[in-house]
Amino acid sequence: RLHPHLAAEREFVEMFLDEARLAAGIHHPNVVSILEVGASDRGYYLVMEYIEGDTLARLLARAATSGQRLPREIALRVVIDMLAGLHAAHELKDEMGQPTGLVHRDVSPQNVLVGLDGICRITDFGVARAASRLSATRVGQLKGKIAYMAPEQAMGKSDIDRRADVFAGGTEALRSEYRENIFRVGLNYRIGGNGMYTPVATANWRGFYLGGNFGSGTGRDRSTLTDTVANVSIRYNAAPDGFVGGVQAGYNWQAGSLVYGLETDFQGSTMEDNKTCLGCMPGASLDINSKLQWFGTVRGRLGYAVGPTLFYATGGFAYGNVKTAFSNPIGAASISDTRTGWTVGAGIETPFTLLGLFGPNWTSTTEYLYVDLGRSTTSFALLDATGAAVAPGILSRGVQEHIFRTGLNYHFNTPVVAKY
Repeated sequence: RLHPHLAAEREFVEMFLDEARLAAGIHHPNVVSILEVGASDRGYYLVMEYIEGDTLARLLARAATSGQRLPREIALRVVIDMLAGLHAAHELKDEMGQPTGLVHRDVSPQNVLVGLDGICRITDFGVARAASRLSATRVGQLKGKIAYMAPEQAMGKSDIDRRADVFAGGTEALRSEYRENIFRVGLNYRIGGNGMYTPVATANWRGFYLGGNFGSGTGRDRSTLTDTVANVSIRYNAAPDGFVGGVQAGYNWQAGSLVYGLETDFQGSTMEDNKTCLGCMPGASLDINSKLQWFGTVRGRLGYAVGPTLFYATGGFAYGNVKTAFSNPIGAASISDTRTGWTVGAGIETPFTLLGLFGPNWTSTTEYLYVDLGRSTTSFALLDATGAAVAPGILSRGVQEHIFRTGLNYHFNTPVVAKY
């Protein structure tokens, strides 16, 4: 039925009746038939053949979310039926036996119905154009789905013919069979994708997730060592580096494309600097070993979802354990303390399938974190072999680390299910 707000628009009424007149003249098993056109007190309406089944778009989406591909034989049958229906429309003649020049102009998976009887039918001639239409489509006005448009249609040319439908049908066939996204309208061109083509829709990121990660880190810890006997201070930079690994858990909320949530993680670390020395002379060197033994964070996440991919920023509370050891020919000392601070970073999360071995609940994440555990000042003393304090001192050490890591998350709410 024509929407009430359009019923008062003469142009739309004429287009509506033109659609009925054109489509009613097509009698073919691969075209949805128009059975009746009429008017009531609620406006103009069409009675169309009822097809028990679903659209090709939804079939492709369901196949993708289950990690499967549409079988080749079925995909070919769909394309053959669709092209047969289009050919019948293109060959349509008027009462005088003259070609109508009918062009569908919106060939896409949303307008292909797959029936339970195994027959596919083309539908929706709402943007069709023929030379004999009572109201011609305005020149330069784009109608249809841009991802399937032939270049001449996208440029708004008025002399569109059946070749535009053939182009769209070929693009649809390529997407269905080879999972390639071809966007050929002078705006973008991309070939790729690791799953069956689905319409770009925001994934559902809501709910709880659990995962693990692995990566590396490096730091530049500005430190000051003071000899309290000689009242002499020496500044040096420790540069611990190494590997990190751990687990994370979180919960997401979502409002449209906006995703926000909380995440906590705990990391083991091999980050160490054992190359720093003061004096650096045999028999007189003070060797310094700096370690980040473990750390964790509790963070908020705020992201924006684009299709099945989530781009996010993160920040919050950080805590960790740092250890510094000193040794020279007369004694040794070790300082270990747990401290708190803050962290900030960003990352990207996307579905992880790995040749179909993982299901749609799995995602991979790549993330950068800057971790600042602040500065602490601690008194210590070198102890000789007898345990006696021989060299008292004060260490002031700051801890600022750069963490790069990647990981896997298991989402208990299947994040890559597209929303329609």
